[in-house]
Amino acid sequence: MSEQRRLAAVVLADVVGFSRLMGEDERGTLDALRALRRDVVEPSVATHGGRLVKTMGDGFLVEFASAVHAVRCALAIERALAADAGSRPLALQLRTGINVGDVVVDGDDIYGDGVNVAARLQALAVPGTIVASKAVRDAMQGTGDATFVPLGAQRVKNIAQQVEVYRVEPPKADAGPAARALAARAGARPRGRKVALAALGIGAVLSIGAWFATRHGGATPEDAAAPLSVDLRAIAATEGGDAASARIAEQLSREALRVLAQPGQTGRLDARPASAAPAARPARYRVEGEVARRPDGYEVVARAVEARNGTLLRSTRQVLRDDDLADDHAPALQRPWRQLRSAIVTAEAQRIATLPLSALAARELVLRAWSVYDQDHSLHGVRAAKSLVDEALRRDPNLANAWSAKARLVNLEGDVDPAQDRDRIGREQDEFSARAVALDPGDWNAWEIRAVALVYLGRWEAALAAAQRSARLEPHDADGVLTYAWIHGLMGRPDEAVALADQVLHRDPGSETGVSRVRCEAHVLAGRARDAVPACEKSALLFNDAASLVYLVAAYAGAGETGKVNDARAQLLRTVPGYTIDQLRAKRYSDHPDYMALAERNWYPALRRAGIPER
Repeated sequence: MSEQRRLAAVVLADVVGFSRLMGEDERGTLDALRALRRDVVEPSVATHGGRLVKTMGDGFLVEFASAVHAVRCALAIERALAADAGSRPLALQLRTGINVGDVVVDGDDIYGDGVNVAARLQALAVPGTIVASKAVRDAMQGTGDATFVPLGAQRVKNIAQQVEVYRVEPPKADAGPAARALAARAGARPRGRKVALAALGIGAVLSIGAWFATRHGGATPEDAAAPLSVDLRAIAATEGGDAASARIAEQLSREALRVLAQPGQTGRLDARPASAAPAARPARYRVEGEVARRPDGYEVVARAVEARNGTLLRSTRQVLRDDDLADDHAPALQRPWRQLRSAIVTAEAQRIATLPLSALAARELVLRAWSVYDQDHSLHGVRAAKSLVDEALRRDPNLANAWSAKARLVNLEGDVDPAQDRDRIGREQDEFSARAVALDPGDWNAWEIRAVALVYLGRWEAALAAAQRSARLEPHDADGVLTYAWIHGLMGRPDEAVALADQVLHRDPGSETGVSRVRCEAHVLAGRARDAVPACEKSALLFNDAASLVYLVAAYAGAGETGKVNDARAQLLRTVPGYTIDQLRAKRYSDHPDYMALAERNWYPALRRAGIPER
């Protein structure tokens, strides 16, 4: 069949900071993503005559017959998000790229330069904004539907010629409430050359743009509040509550302080009871809540606000029943505080993105690094994040969280670039993770990345011990226990991996995303293709990376789902052109002899049946 091509307007968007949001509050983030698609994206696409080609975990690809409809739809989605920001438990932000160009039609899917340029434009967009090509601007001239702010010519990856880039804003005459809310949420934007610099959004360019903005009036001076600081007001039982309500309020207050202050990938918050002696600097955020008796249990309402002006960051509401209260650290008691912690971390990341590097403390630089990686998962994004972590360590060589971050970023560097020296990656992960646990032996997050580093070196028993220590330090967080389960899979023990993952899911239904990845890999390794398919489908949808796609291809092939395996293989080869089984072997996910035997028996033959070449 001859190749089908057509000219199309392409809109490509993704959720800002999705990986970090999932790490902080998996269930809340998934609920917010579903609501975004159901209530905002799908109705807007239908209204403007578009075709939702596909969703990719945290993003979506839409095709339109004209640039006019594409731009109108993108602006409508941004207006809806801005208008709903205060009413949703978790307000998501998008980065959006729009291009008009030639696309190749592959069944219901499209690809080609038209899509590739849209993807590169999306990567240039700062959170909450839309970036378009000159072709889009030219097609829109005279319509009055949008304002196009020039950002200059940009060199984008895998595209030979430079692309003229524009930021898309509502028309100047649109001064209604939605437009004002959108402008307020996007924040003050410096003009001219400074915009072109800030629009790159990653690494040193982001730093330069922020420096110009601060030096030349683009940002207001910071107040005296301490960064990453939270006052926790004691959770109160509502007036007229019974003695049980008061006890639950005390229980929630203790758990709130523990969760807010616990370590994580983005570091620790300085959480302190509001009743404590005043600190040298006031807290930047405040967390508060109430408990009320209800016939079916106890209703908990909690909120995080900016301490200076009371601006609401996020509120949560849930009903606790007796079985939720049996364990002081039960997931139900943690959930509201994890959600509010995520909102505070997001607010801090947005705040420090506007500041010059010289104004940031070392741990703020680490948070900035993860924001950079959230915006760009490529090798360039990983290295830009690493440079910020290196600067943090120059300022504070004893910051354990920075060493953990450096170890994770080195691991990611090896994942995104198969050409990297695997031995170097292993040595550096070992060194950096060892420093992290030596500096903070009580940080479960440091022990979790230490376990990953030891897996890379094939030190299996030591890796299991590190994962066990992580799980003991924070037994109520799914990540550490799932790492322990994952290591069992890499040791050729898929049944044990599935059993451990199922225990995590039974305790915390909100951990389904991480559980799906462990289940997917274990079932493929064991040759249980039909059991693997649903887990691999969910893992590929949410992670959308080469590793998850390789497992999905094998699961479909093993289950005999020919149509689906062809689609999954095409997606894998678009993600990693020329992918081969030899490349997979070279990744050496595991050198454990039991794992390698299962891979040769079940995984690699399934990939051969799917049409993945040997070399």
